[in-house]
Amino acid sequence: MSTEPEPNAAIVTIERAMEVSNRLVAVRSEISTRFMEMGRLLQEAYVNNHATQLGYASFEAYVNDRLDMSYRKARYLADCVSVYINQLGIPPEEIEGLGWTRAKELIPVITGGTPENAREWIERAKTMKTSEINLAVRKAKAPPGQSETLQKYETLGIGMFDDERQVIERAIELSKREGATDRTGRALMLICADYLAEAEGRHEEQIQNPTPIDHTS
Repeated sequence: MSTEPEPNAAIVTIERAMEVSNRLVAVRSEISTRFMEMGRLLQEAYVNNHATQLGYASFEAYVNDRLDMSYRKARYLADCVSVYINQLGIPPEEIEGLGWTRAKELIPVITGGTPENAREWIERAKTMKTSEINLAVRKAKAPPGQSETLQKYETLGIGMFDDERQVIERAIELSKREGATDRTGRALMLICADYLAEAEGRHEEQIQNPTPIDHTS
């Protein structure tokens, strides 16, 4: 799902496009337990170019507007179906208990492997936090001698209003593109690093050229 699809040779009716879209909206609030169904529907919508059928300029615009979901999240959900079901033949019921965040973290280490190896990772992941899974997977994929230097993956919870969330999510998406990264944490770090450099520069300038105190009042 890295590029927009070409129109499918099969004729996709507007009725089916709407049916898939409505079903996606219906299960959106149950993503923790229905993420495999969402992934399958997103795959269908993508491959058959439902976005165009419904008047959207791109699949990204479709998921952003219709599902209030980022393109990357939609891609992760579809990747779960592609890897677990299409590649490895593992039934959805074996995966849905993980939750989509755990399931997506395992994708790098099970892609191209065997169903047996994938099931071993699935069982391990059931008792692990997402941050622990991320670290275990990165260690498993690291070149010899480098696994011990990897840092633990941490999470940061921040409360915000909806208008603030929209601005932050848009900034993170743009930072991911410019920084060529899939990681939200790194994209946010790049944004903060840019701000930090400018803010520290202003701070140093204020120290060197302090604003004179007005004694006229």
